[in-house]
Amino acid sequence: MLHATGGGSGSGFGALLIESVKEKYPEFPILSCAVLPSPQVSSVVTEPYNTVFTLNTLRRSADACLIFDNEALFELAHRKWNIESPTVDDLNLLITEALAGLTASMRFSGFLTVEISLRELLTNLVPQPSLHFLMCAFAPLTPPDRSKFEEMGVEDMIRSLFDNGSVFAACSPMEGRFLSTAVLYRGIMDDKPLADAALAAMREQLPLTYWIPTAFKIGYVEQPGVSHRKSMVLLANNTEIARVLDRICHNFDKLWQRKAFANWYLNEGMSEEQINALRASAQELIQSYQVAEESGAKAKVQDSSADIPRGSASQDDSRAGMSLRDLVDRRRA
Repeated sequence: MLHATGGGSGSGFGALLIESVKEKYPEFPILSCAVLPSPQVSSVVTEPYNTVFTLNTLRRSADACLIFDNEALFELAHRKWNIESPTVDDLNLLITEALAGLTASMRFSGFLTVEISLRELLTNLVPQPSLHFLMCAFAPLTPPDRSKFEEMGVEDMIRSLFDNGSVFAACSPMEGRFLSTAVLYRGIMDDKPLADAALAAMREQLPLTYWIPTAFKIGYVEQPGVSHRKSMVLLANNTEIARVLDRICHNFDKLWQRKAFANWYLNEGMSEEQINALRASAQELIQSYQVAEESGAKAKVQDSSADIPRGSASQDDSRAGMSLRDLVDRRRA
């Protein structure tokens, strides 16, 4: 379900709809595609309230929540597409590119297509029920008026996918830890071996949590998209999503400390106790990702000190200094 969390309909009715569908059809997976607010796009002052209230439902009733952060989308449209003042239509076009790539394997079949159902995708991306908030990226982010004439190489697309400045959430995934990852390739398959090698090389560079070492899913769809002959979508369960949620909660706190606009909700029957409980629920979600990041970091330190033979540190240093092309060439050799 695609909904914005900043407004009353997307947050209130959207949450109710998700709860109702889950209650009536518990066997079907629900993916919430939630558009988070940003002051750069909208000036509705109650957006932090609505978003925090919605998070509780997304925690309990959605099987996964794919975050589209308007703050990041605005910057992408400005930097990548050279749009001085991006509009909501520009941001929506970015979202549709990602969603088209995400659902391609569910809509098209082919001899070389690796079909991935929504259930299979979520099974790979959600290691624990409480950790099901995802981020995404799309490549190539070529301006729409040039997408038919400019084509990005597969290695450049992969680099772009994992670049901190390309993700559709205002955070830096390479500074967090990847709990799970899915890369969905769409288009002509003439360079599939190169894509396989480049993705395998990139996986070696990712900051993973060491208690989920193999959560890296790859899907292929022969049918190209309308805008691009070749494209890729990244779906990631990354601990940096806590930074996005913390930003929303910080804006919530600035309003709630002064009880600014609180009467809009209190007059409709909510109590201060309910509002405090919903804020606490959002904080629990943030802390669960922080714990996952800390546990992954501790595991890495323990592994490096106890299990890695002497002399391998220099090898790791040399590998860290390699480019993606060097790693691909080494792997193919």
